[in-house]
Amino acid sequence: MKQFVLGLSALFALVSNAAGQQTWFRTYSWLGFTQGQVVVERPDSTLLLLGVAGEQGGDLFAAEIQADGPFLSFKPFGWEGQETISQASWNKDSTELWALGSTNSLGQGGYDALLVVFSPQGDTLRTQRFGGNAWDLGKAMVRDSAGNFWLGIQDYSSYDQSGSLRLILVHPNGAVLKDTSLHFPGQDLAVEDLLIDYREGLYATGTIFPGSEGEKDVWAMGWDTHADTLLFLSQSGVAGDEMVQTICPYRNAANQPYFLISGNLKDSQDRWKNFFWRVDTSGVDIARIDLGLSQAVERKNSHAFFLAAGASHAILSNFYDVNFGSWNTVYDSISGLFPQLAKTFVRNGNQELAQVSQSLDGGYILTGHTNDIGLGQISAYIERLGPLGDGVNGFVMNNPTLSNQALKAQIMPNPAKSESQRTIVGLEGLWEARWLGLDGKLLHQSEVQLKAEGTLLPEIQTELSSYLLLLSKEDSLIRFLCIQTKD
Repeated sequence: MKQFVLGLSALFALVSNAAGQQTWFRTYSWLGFTQGQVVVERPDSTLLLLGVAGEQGGDLFAAEIQADGPFLSFKPFGWEGQETISQASWNKDSTELWALGSTNSLGQGGYDALLVVFSPQGDTLRTQRFGGNAWDLGKAMVRDSAGNFWLGIQDYSSYDQSGSLRLILVHPNGAVLKDTSLHFPGQDLAVEDLLIDYREGLYATGTIFPGSEGEKDVWAMGWDTHADTLLFLSQSGVAGDEMVQTICPYRNAANQPYFLISGNLKDSQDRWKNFFWRVDTSGVDIARIDLGLSQAVERKNSHAFFLAAGASHAILSNFYDVNFGSWNTVYDSISGLFPQLAKTFVRNGNQELAQVSQSLDGGYILTGHTNDIGLGQISAYIERLGPLGDGVNGFVMNNPTLSNQALKAQIMPNPAKSESQRTIVGLEGLWEARWLGLDGKLLHQSEVQLKAEGTLLPEIQTELSSYLLLLSKEDSLIRFLCIQTKD
């Protein structure tokens, strides 16, 4: 075991947004090199950060973090090789944190998939390896309704330059219930994310090489967990290398289920773009966009989340602009497949986003690494954002998919009426209006005819201190967070 020297963490900012949620950004440094790879929230809103640290950056650690960012404890774990964590998930009653990654310590091949079970305090309870003569990389995991865990493992053979997908079902006691390998000769099938739907169907996504253009393509797969049979395998690709981050559920206006896959495309000029690919539950290609960028703007590390408040998603990714000269974080909201809002969080140095999770208060918790500040050259960071991307040093960009009229729209309480009645100015035309709680529950829905000079909206009877107002028309979706003050 390597020795660690605990460094200081640097607090950038701590603020409260309009809904009273704390949003903050903080870095954490240990000797030489520190990367945040996964962050999870505990039931009491404190955090557990998993990552790698050390002079070679190869040993795992679990760090307890207070809800507002201060450091509580640091617990290193590892052998003499290199370890990494890809994903983590609580067990059914939140008494154990299961984390899947990879290690090259004591393995038969280059790497073995590594399953580590932690206590809620970050103590290591047990470990389990999955490997053989090939490189076995632990990439994705998801828990089913019975409390078992599906593991997605990339089994890569250096002999025929091909990779298999291993799907392993593990009982809460560690017993292997199923171990299935899907092999496509001459192709490298890499898994990046897994999803269980309400029917207990297993869906996976990742990259396949070579693809349609001779480079990496994105693929989506459906797997029948009862019959252990392949439902579909679809792929999508353009010139350049696709890289995949997440698969998440999606429902259109008719409440039909789809999946949205988010990732990145590195084009022939080595520029990064976000892509969003939507497929239905049979694997049929519905739509895809590559988020349009200029020579001066790039995006990568895209993570998508379904918002209960309508058929829309939140997208968090890294953003690069020559005016900033560094990689920062951007928050987008998309309806259908059209970007609606962009908030960019700009700081000195570079941020490399590794993982995003949704918090108990409806916001987002981000982790990764940055070269901005800290005792080492690379520091881990955690950032907490509100449910609409509100955070530290955020601002609305001039997104070309929004009209100037929409950007200037404002909503305000009517002082002559109750706090639950609002006036909106700056928008015109017939709009569909939906009022929702932050949990996505519909409070009221109606069509409203808006006038640019101002329109009094219907009064909403609710005891909620804050709620969402969504205005939609054709391909436009505008979202407002409404706060009710109490005397």
